[in-house]
Amino acid sequence: MAGGRGTRLGGREKPLLNLGGESFISRVLRAVHTSDLVEPEHICLSHNAPRTLTIFSDHPGATVTRGAGFHEDMRDLLAGSDRPLMVLPSDMPLLTPGTIDAAAEAYLLTGDPLSVMVTSHFKGRIGFETRGDPVEHSGINVLNPVETPQIEGRILIDKPGTACNVNTERDLEAARRLMNSGY
Repeated sequence: MAGGRGTRLGGREKPLLNLGGESFISRVLRAVHTSDLVEPEHICLSHNAPRTLTIFSDHPGATVTRGAGFHEDMRDLLAGSDRPLMVLPSDMPLLTPGTIDAAAEAYLLTGDPLSVMVTSHFKGRIGFETRGDPVEHSGINVLNPVETPQIEGRILIDKPGTACNVNTERDLEAARRLMNSGY
């Protein structure tokens, strides 16, 4: 998912933010490409992120969504699919192939939709903003392409890659600190 407005970062396009000399979206794509269990299929773009749209519109799998919001665009993408999709936000620049594969393995155990969660305690301890709930969605989801209500499974992965979902300046600074510390 790479078509958000970036409002909490002053309208900056998060997919194009730089971390360690590489854009966020390039880092996420590299993690997907080096995953053992997940194949890249779509890059969801929108007119809300015009520079990202221009740069990646010719990329294999580029899909332009309505830009109605993360959940709405995710549902639109799923409606056009005939197989499960793992949704990875482009604002998770510390995502690793191991985390992607762990989520895929958990999904394969049951075939039920899955959300990857992270504890607020862990997230806050390493410098990221939290919402105050004991457990928060990381942004990583595996969804089935069916119209009927589904039971969502959850897997807890307290790792920097799942805690690092950059939405604010504080999150961006925490990501840079982690990157500079060798993560």
